[in-house]
Amino acid sequence: MNRRLFVCLSIVVLGVAAYANSLEGPYLFDDEASVVNNRSIRCLWPPWQAAWGTPESPMAGRPLVNFSLAYNHALGGLDPRGYRAFNLAVHVLCAIVFFAIVDRTLQSARLAQRFGRRGVGIASACAILWLLHPMHTECVNYITQRTETMMALCYLLTMYCALRADDRSTRWRWSIAAVGACAAGMACKEVMVSAPVMVLLYDWTYRSTNFRQTLVCRWPLYAGLAATWAVLAALMLTGPRSTSVGFHLGVSAFQYALNQCVILVDYLRLVFWPNPVILDYGYPLELTFAEVAPYAAALAILVTASFAAMVRRPAVGFPAVWFFVVIAPTSSFVPIVTEVGAERRIYLPSTGLIALIAVCACWLLTRANKVLTRRGAGVGGKSGTLPRRVGATFAVVLGAVMLLATAHRNVAYQNPLGLWQTSIEAMPQNPRAHLSVGSAEAEAGRLDEALEHYRRALLIKPDFAMAHFDLGNLYLDRGHLDDAIRSYESAAQYDPGMAAAWNQMGIVLATQGNHEEAITKYDEALRIDPMNPEAHFNLAHAMRLTGRLDEAIKHYEITIREIPRMSGGRPVAALKRWLDVIKSAGDDAQRHLIIATYVGAERKLDEAIIHYGHALRLRPDRPEPRARLAWILATSADDSLRDAPRALELAQNAAQMTGGRDPVILDVLAAAYAESGQFDRAVASVQRAIELAEAAGGKDLAAAMRPRLEHYRKNKPWRQE
Repeated sequence: MNRRLFVCLSIVVLGVAAYANSLEGPYLFDDEASVVNNRSIRCLWPPWQAAWGTPESPMAGRPLVNFSLAYNHALGGLDPRGYRAFNLAVHVLCAIVFFAIVDRTLQSARLAQRFGRRGVGIASACAILWLLHPMHTECVNYITQRTETMMALCYLLTMYCALRADDRSTRWRWSIAAVGACAAGMACKEVMVSAPVMVLLYDWTYRSTNFRQTLVCRWPLYAGLAATWAVLAALMLTGPRSTSVGFHLGVSAFQYALNQCVILVDYLRLVFWPNPVILDYGYPLELTFAEVAPYAAALAILVTASFAAMVRRPAVGFPAVWFFVVIAPTSSFVPIVTEVGAERRIYLPSTGLIALIAVCACWLLTRANKVLTRRGAGVGGKSGTLPRRVGATFAVVLGAVMLLATAHRNVAYQNPLGLWQTSIEAMPQNPRAHLSVGSAEAEAGRLDEALEHYRRALLIKPDFAMAHFDLGNLYLDRGHLDDAIRSYESAAQYDPGMAAAWNQMGIVLATQGNHEEAITKYDEALRIDPMNPEAHFNLAHAMRLTGRLDEAIKHYEITIREIPRMSGGRPVAALKRWLDVIKSAGDDAQRHLIIATYVGAERKLDEAIIHYGHALRLRPDRPEPRARLAWILATSADDSLRDAPRALELAQNAAQMTGGRDPVILDVLAAAYAESGQFDRAVASVQRAIELAEAAGGKDLAAAMRPRLEHYRKNKPWRQE
């Protein structure tokens, strides 16, 4: 078998082996926004709708990644296994392309003589060790971070196609492919911005000693690659990250740069010791230059040495420069205020570090073997034997250790609570980690522990809108409605664009019976997020209870169109049938009667009382709403709903309207008498009702009344079961 094909197959097998236990994990952190609540991925057509994510979401301005999520959703819905399988496939493809780039580089005219037949071995070691490195587990397990892997694949493909665009017969095909890959990368993540520059630097480093000659020979390719910046510019004009990236968000460029000095050193540590797993580095900290000076000095030396080496020793210098250039968009001076660092940011830059380590290791082994050979201690008398054997053995052992470490690290992602607790141990001042631990504790029912973490998050960051929001949810679950309202108001104050906070305020007000005020909150939520199905459903519910049925029906229909299932698991088909019945009713009074019957059958008697009241207000001349309302007020098992005086008044009025000849209404009147303590009248009324029912042939109705007659004879009121 061809050696290169064997390496590619090995990469696939090893990748699957390392990540086989990663597919079953739960959704993490931003996955809720990117996948579960991302309405734009619910359909593949039209493609521009499937590609365009929600503003300010992790997918905003990254249409190719959002479309990939829509493709996953079309294949398997919200099953996370399909999404992670896609992430793994992209990761494996990145390793294969990385192998191809290193292999072709080592076989280039400038390096072939030095590395010779060892090129394939070195390239395979680079790709496999990078593939299996534990620090990349975030990019596979954390579904949202396919933004990083897809961008990396496009970046590496751009480099590979540019390498291949050298042969006159295929130059244009590979050049077009390079430009296409570069444009696709711009639609994945902003870090792709450096790709055209790195292609130029690569050519200058490995292809030509004359920079002017490099430009003249391949200027059409460079022009095409540079043109893809227009794609990125167009996407950025929409302001996809205006609330998370920029100089206007309260973190200065200098302060962010100080933070990055520390973070970059930690990234370098991760290459050699990827522990612990930190899912979230939190917000930028207030650091002084004195605190950061040692880190800054070390980085200054490394950056200077990297660029100097690229000129003098390109095989060593370019991989080092690659690391610093590729990571610069996220780890320089442009503030990313929502996240000071992230393991995923080292995903693509680490290819340069892995290649640099491999080349340096090869050089050291070769030098050692030459020394031993001169002293007569060379293995078999061949200068290349020691480097090959020692290098291969070391790579195999290291690869096995990395595979096991990666598999072990995957397990951590299946326990969100443990993962976030680890983040707190590493970054105690990270309010988002405390918030996430609190959310996990609340989901597990440990509300006291959750409350403690929410309060810690707010002590660290008092304007943390999400912490106020989750604290409000906890208060709502505990029934502390006033505290919940205050927390939601704080969330909306610190993040006016948080539609969920306004929606939750409406829910609390509705729970308190203030439906008119709740409607104003739902309206505000829909002003922010016009297609929020939950807000539409809640608004429809509130409008229904306030008697605005036509408006309620409109919002129910929007809800049906937006989501496949209603809150509480009610099938859309059932709601459609219910709405059809309501809309077919002759007048609003009849509509309210239908709704009251429907909700009454679901044991929502408080809502039924409201709708019978609306029907009675609209048609005071009809006995039916009076009788039905009186029945609930007289027989409800809920003490807070019973109202004997009103039930008796309504039942007597209904009986008068029907001349005392309706057995059903007389049965209701009997229940009202019994609830009022007038059991003799209750017995007489229900006996008359039974006689009328039997005379009309209503044997079943009469049979249903007899148990109530026995109750009243024992001086017991009737209660609904």
